[in-house]
Parts: sequence; structure tokens; C-alpha cells
Amino acid sequence: MEAYIQKLKNPEEQEAAIEEIIRCRASAVSPLIAALKNDNANIRSGAANALARIHLQLPEIVAALIVTLKDNDKWVRTNAVWGLGSMDFASQEVVPALIAALQDEDRDVRAIAVEALGNFNSEADAVVPVLMTALNDSDNKIRIKAVQALGNMGTKAASVVPALIAVLNDEDEGVCCSSAYSLGLIGAEASSAVPALMLAFSNSNINLRRAAADALGGIGSSAVPALIQALEDQDSNLKSRAAHILACMRPEPYASWRPFMESCNIIDAVAAVPALIAALTDKEENVRRPAAMALGRIGPKALAAVPSLISALADEEEGVRNAVTLSLAQIGSDGVPTLVDAFNNNEDLAIRRGAIWALGYMQTNAKAAVPDLILALKAREWQVRDGAAYALGLIQENQAIQPLIAALQDEVDLVRSSAADALANFGNAQAAIPALTSALKDVDGDVRYKAASALINIGSPVQDTIPILIATLQDRESFYRTSAANTLAQLGSQAKVAIPALIDALKEEDEEVRSFAAHALQKIGPDAKVAIPALILALKDQDENVRASVAYALDFIAQSLQQHLCTINIPDLQAALVALEEAESQETTLTFEQNIQSFRQAIATLEAVE
Repeated sequence: MEAYIQKLKNPEEQEAAIEEIIRCRASAVSPLIAALKNDNANIRSGAANALARIHLQLPEIVAALIVTLKDNDKWVRTNAVWGLGSMDFASQEVVPALIAALQDEDRDVRAIAVEALGNFNSEADAVVPVLMTALNDSDNKIRIKAVQALGNMGTKAASVVPALIAVLNDEDEGVCCSSAYSLGLIGAEASSAVPALMLAFSNSNINLRRAAADALGGIGSSAVPALIQALEDQDSNLKSRAAHILACMRPEPYASWRPFMESCNIIDAVAAVPALIAALTDKEENVRRPAAMALGRIGPKALAAVPSLISALADEEEGVRNAVTLSLAQIGSDGVPTLVDAFNNNEDLAIRRGAIWALGYMQTNAKAAVPDLILALKAREWQVRDGAAYALGLIQENQAIQPLIAALQDEVDLVRSSAADALANFGNAQAAIPALTSALKDVDGDVRYKAASALINIGSPVQDTIPILIATLQDRESFYRTSAANTLAQLGSQAKVAIPALIDALKEEDEEVRSFAAHALQKIGPDAKVAIPALILALKDQDENVRASVAYALDFIAQSLQQHLCTINIPDLQAALVALEEAESQETTLTFEQNIQSFRQAIATLEAVE
């Protein structure tokens, strides 16, 4: 440790030394606190930086950094202030110290102190007045930091909205733009700022106009008139930003638990529909796409936009077409007749297919379209048949089961695959079991995999489907290999025959396949004990998600062995524990401490039984 601390002297070695020090976690704290008193300013500065980045909620760190605020070197003080800014667990001690740091002789220290105070929402009563005073600082940098910190306080800074409105006219562009963004972060309680933000649209500075648009989005529905004005601006970036804001604006009242289609609606944004319809034909993709998204978020009140959205299904950009399809679904059942007419009668294949997909996205709201979609399974164009199968699978009306069974015989493999995938959504589709069982021998690998998954979902015996899933682990497409591993995980102990194939998959080139293979072995439980040596090796995987999955797999297998009091070679488990402990010591982003503790308990129980 002392060697690393000495390396803090050299600016070229300092960052690497700090990285090594913070890996030592709690054992580095006392040496670092002592280093804060070193004669060398670089060592003191590096020690303060390391204490800030070690992310331990220890009062001794807080106390040491507060004392360091009186250091005679500005960079030491700067690092101390920066570190204290992340220590909200000790807000009652830290906030007074940061407020005192606002009197520091150095502008950089003061600026960092202002920024840090914005992290202490719990002490808003003490912090907001101080930040409000900083809005009048003669230094532009400090005014910007104060404005940004107030924005970070959110609704707790509502009392300073008038001051932030005044700052919109600051002589410094950065202060003006930051003030607009902060008003948006305060949200609906900053609605009194709407007139001032609307005036910002006439400003010649495009950065301020864009910041004002973002702020209006944060304020909510009372800002819709200003956003309509922005949609009519000549600047494409501003139009795009306004459309994006309308697309992302939260519904009022908002509740995150509401169903997806319901929670997509914006209250009182219907006035924007004409401007958004016009934006669907804008020359820029980054205007057309968010405009389509915004119409979907408005929901049923945007019904007048359905014909224009249907025309936009033929847009040259896939991103626009996808947004239009989803938006048509979000507008809801009132648009079903127009969509049915489009896929039955429009001559443009892209429009026909897009209309069908939109009906599918509506799910049960599109029940009235089911008879027409069943007829579409026999359409001349395979793209229409494919879309119809997909849509019927999402709508899940029982009258579609027999037509989908018939579609398993389609001449096009993509249609057969979509039909099998659709049948998987019907839990009561036992009538499809014979046809899906036959599809396990289809010439197309995707059809075979989808048929196997459908049989599992329907409740067919797994002995016929697991061999298909094992074979799919060798598919040339990583998506299907990942999906097969994930499906095997869902089968749990029933998939124990797949253990050798899953062990092989731990060495796969695709990290997602490796991660899901480890997860599948975890779900198989005690029978996967033979995979422990392979999992130990996989703890050294270069991908952190794989390492995490492997650690949980080892932990779960050990616990399941303990619960079932299974016979196992204890040294194998001990070797796995050692590997976990070694992996923990080398990790910088993950922690396996909980896994290690439960692993030790499992070993102790099994040793006692033995």
C-alpha cells in the first residue's frame, strides 16, 4: 500500500496508483487518511481523490475530507470537495462544510462546492437559499453551477423559479441555457416559466431555443402551445426536439404501474395533432419519426391522424415505419376499421403489412379485425401472410387456432415460423400439438425451434422438444442459440439431459449465449453439479455479465445440493469457493460476497451430513 501511495507523487503514475488503491477497499482507508497529512501536495491530492472514489460510507472518511478543506493546496481542496459531494449519507455534517467552502479563495473550489450542494436534496431547506445567492455571483462558471445544482434539486427548488426565469436573460449563454434546463427539471411546478420560455423561441441563439424546448417538455402539458410553435420553426433540430418532447412527455396523472397502452397517452396535447400530422411529411427523418411517436402517445385523441399515419407506413426509413406502426396501435380500437381497409385494399405492400402489424400491437383491442386477419393468412403475398400470423398470435382469439395450424403447412418458412410462434401464445392450443410435433422435423431450423418452444408453452411432454433445443444450441445464429439456452432454463430440472451441451456452450464465442448457458445450469439445480469444474473456469470470463451469471449458478447449485442433502465430492465445492473468492478479489465492478457467504454455509451443511 505504501508503494502505491508514494506513486501518487508522479502525475503520470497517479491514476494507475489510485485504481490499485481503491481495489483494496476498506483496508486502504487508514493509509489514505494518513496520506492526507503528507508533505507532498500530489500525494495529498491523490489520497483525497482515492477516498472519494472508494465509495465506502465511513464517518472517518467524511471527517478526514472536511479537515482537508483547509489544506493550502487548491487541488487537494478541490478533490476533498468533490469527494464530499457524493457523501449524502452524512449530509448533516457535509452540507455545512460545503457551504463554508463557498468562501474559498479559489473559483474552482467554489464552483465544485456549488455543484456538490446540488446532490443534497435531503437538506434542501439549507441548500436552496445558498444556491439562490450564488445565482448573483460575478463569476459565470459559478452562476452556471448554481443554476444546474438548483435543477438537480427538482421540485424542492420550486421557490426559486422566479429567480431562474430572471436568469434566462443573463449575459452569459451558458447561464441562460442552464437556467432553461433547470426549469424543466423542476417540472410542473415551474409552469409560471412557460411565457418566458416561449419568448426564448424568438431568440437568435439556437442553443437557447433548444434548451427552452427541453424545459417545456419537463414542465408538461401547459407547455404544449410553445411546443407547437417549435414544430413550426424552420430549424430541423428544433422541430425534432419539440416532437421528441411531445413523444416523451408523461401522462397526467402519471402512474408507472398503468398498462402500457393506457400510460402512453398525453392529456391535453390534442392541440398538437395538426402540427404533428404536418411533420409526418417533413424532409428530415429525425422530425418524422418523433412526430409519429408523439401522435401515438396522444392516443385515441389523435384519431384524425390515422389516414396520414397509414400513408407514412410507406416511409423510406425503417425507423419511421416502426414508429408509425406502434403509434397506430396506441391510437386504439377506433382506428381498426381504417387499418382493416388499408390492408385489404391498399396497393402498397408496405402499407398493407404495416397496417397488419399495427393491429397485432393493439392486441385485444383489435378483436374486430380477426376475421379479416384469418383471411389474410391466405393472401398472395407471403409478407402479408407472415404479418397476419404474427398479429393473430398477439390478439389471441381462439377462432384463429385452426387457421394458424393450417399455416404450419405454408410454402414459405417465415410464415410457418410465425404460425408456430403465434400458437405458442395460446395456452389452450392442445389441438395444435400433433401439427407442432410434425413441425419438429421441418427443413427450416427456425421453424423447428419455434415449434419446440410452442409445444413447451402449450404443455406438451418435453422429451420430444429438448433434443431440438439442444440442437439449436449449435445454430449458426447467436439469437437462436441464446433463445435455446433461455428456454432450457425455463424447463429447470427437466432439462438435465442438456447439461453436457450447456457446459460446451460456456465456451461459446457469444457472451450472451455463455451467460444464458450458465443461467440454464443454475435452473437445472443439483443435477448440474457435474458442471462445477466448467463453471469454475468460466469465472475468469472476460465479460462481467457472464461472470455474474456463473457466480449465481455456482451459488444456486451449492444451495440446492444443501437443500436436497445430495452426495457430492466436497473438494469440488471447496475448489469452487476458492475460485469465487479469487474472482471477488480481482473484481472492480461486481461483488460476489453474498454468493461466497451462502456457498460457505452450503459446504458446512454438506460436510456435517457427510
